[in-house]
Amino acid sequence: MKDIATKVTALKKVADGVFLLSFSAPVLAKGCMPGQFVDIRVDSPEMNLRRPFCIHHTDGETVYVLFRIRGRGTEILAQLKKGDTVEVLGPLGNGFPLPEKKADVLLVAGGMGVAPVFGLAAKIAKTKPAKNEKRRIILAAKNKAELLCVKELKSFGFEVIAATDDGSVGFKGNAVGAFKDLLAKETLNKTTLFTCGPEIMFHGLQTAIADLPQITAYASFEQFMGCGIGTCRACVCETKTGYKRVCKDGPVFDLREITFE
Repeated sequence: MKDIATKVTALKKVADGVFLLSFSAPVLAKGCMPGQFVDIRVDSPEMNLRRPFCIHHTDGETVYVLFRIRGRGTEILAQLKKGDTVEVLGPLGNGFPLPEKKADVLLVAGGMGVAPVFGLAAKIAKTKPAKNEKRRIILAAKNKAELLCVKELKSFGFEVIAATDDGSVGFKGNAVGAFKDLLAKETLNKTTLFTCGPEIMFHGLQTAIADLPQITAYASFEQFMGCGIGTCRACVCETKTGYKRVCKDGPVFDLREITFE
């Protein structure tokens, strides 16, 4: 974990209210894993706490963060320009494990949940698939315009299964509905499932795989955080073995171990 002051290399608007921020951070880029996150200091006297953002992906010495404007902090970040200085703490948390050997890979991303699973897909793409191995991603959003990273994920060798609430493209419905539709069409072989999105989606997926022992599943939680390093305990989630800190013990957890009310 490093606390660094670095320079913005680019800020690109990729969709309505969604931006891709990149900054130079050689040590961070070399040492991070897909699923980990960074805390970015927002340069404003009204913002006391840093803001956590999952690492979208890395390229050489550059780190990329994909974010949507949700409040004043992200509004300020969306105004950054090339050459501006940002203070970044990271990499933080525990990332995704590697897929099991000789297992199919299924990524499930709900909305902005594509941000961390993109980096995982990029890393998996660098490995040679086993014979007959399937690599797929269920990409869900409100509509076609909000589906992100489709071309890039296809270029990684993943089959993209689109799901939109309004049915403007792909399956009409959410990510859980698309997953159940997949289950209805075929019997999944040994599969490692990785997911990120809203908690209600995690609950639906957990229920759907309850009687499917051949599926190992990991979820990356999106959570409001205070310190980001496990001290304040403001970002806990409940598991079968007690409460865990999302920032320190996660943000990636075994999906079957999470307890939902």
